[in-house]
Amino acid sequence: MRHLILIFLILSQYCCHSKDNKGEVDTEVRSTALSSDSVFRGHPISFYIRHKEIPQVCKDLFNGVRQPSDEVDVLSLLDSVLKTNDETGPFYFLTITRTMKNADGAYAEAVGVMGKLFVETKTKEFVDYFNSERLLTDEDFEEWAKTVAGEIEIAAEEGHEKEDLDKLRTNMKLNCRCNEGQIKIMNDFVERVRRVLP
Repeated sequence: MRHLILIFLILSQYCCHSKDNKGEVDTEVRSTALSSDSVFRGHPISFYIRHKEIPQVCKDLFNGVRQPSDEVDVLSLLDSVLKTNDETGPFYFLTITRTMKNADGAYAEAVGVMGKLFVETKTKEFVDYFNSERLLTDEDFEEWAKTVAGEIEIAAEEGHEKEDLDKLRTNMKLNCRCNEGQIKIMNDFVERVRRVLP
């Protein structure tokens, strides 16, 4: 059902917004821009910036030229991160991770749906990112925990948030043939989500 809401949000924004509304991101976001020589998943950031299959909106969000919004081209990136593509997927993940702190409104809701789905279905990929990528910080990990906790709080029946978190943990375990280090990261993540929940 939540997937349908995400699709509806994307389609409704496509019908209601023009693509001319490109906002500027505050200087705090600009100052966090990484060097083009920084490496993520074996490729320098410049590789992703030049990649022809990565849409300009993703590059603009990453570089701070645009801010997270409920515009259709921005929301469509959330679907892209869920698709399996070892070459471009990591850049979508990194870009969306960098937008979580400033997520607001319909974008925040869509990020919550995507975030929970990602950690449940792509658990090994998620823990691998935080296990091996130096560009991802503890603050990024915490933002993912807050995002997923927010989605659980919205989607769960009132008073059943802890049961939904237990389902999340079960699904993550089922979708990760993880080594001991990865399991530790997964458990840490679930505990962080638990601390954020009411």
